[in-house]
Amino acid sequence: MLAMKGRPGFFAEGRLLTFTLLSQGRDIACAVTRDALERHFLLRRESDDATLVSAFERGLRRIMEVADRKSRALRGARILVTAADLGTA
Repeated sequence: MLAMKGRPGFFAEGRLLTFTLLSQGRDIACAVTRDALERHFLLRRESDDATLVSAFERGLRRIMEVADRKSRALRGARILVTAADLGTA
């Protein structure tokens, strides 16, 4: 079962929203790009941080599934979810 640990945060001058995914007993450091959130979960670009967090929460299930799939394929402890990743989800 997938779950998110803690609250999301911003990194890289707001270009990434970071979160920790719990998957099969592992903590996986993840980030989703601002571009991905804007393209897939918002109607307008250059949204404020609160709007991006809302978009993240709306797309959380899909974002976590993509992050989990990438972590299994790459066997990495750090995963970046991009707009392209969400386009193939």
